[in-house]
Amino acid sequence: AIHYYLANAAQGSVRITIANAVTGETFRTLTGTGTSGLNRVQWDLRGERPPQRQGGGGGGGGGGGNQGPVAAPGTYRVTLLVNGQEHTTTVQVLADHWLGLR
Repeated sequence: AIHYYLANAAQGSVRITIANAVTGETFRTLTGTGTSGLNRVQWDLRGERPPQRQGGGGGGGGGGGNQGPVAAPGTYRVTLLVNGQEHTTTVQVLADHWLGLR
């Protein structure tokens, strides 16, 4: 979860950009809420979704095939853009050592 506090309601959109801290490459862009007070946006630790394929239709495979890549362990730069101002911090994504043990 990404939490941020706004003393006053945003004058326009709120954008959260998650980028690789080493390369600067944008990994995911999220839209935040702009109400005054404490706000929270959930990042599912995935990157941008691949573009939708045209045509084809159907399949009924239950979905899930159009998800972005999972974030690799490492340092990411999180930037909040609100009211023309940027606020930046870094976060660590840790390896999930429990993955696949169940």
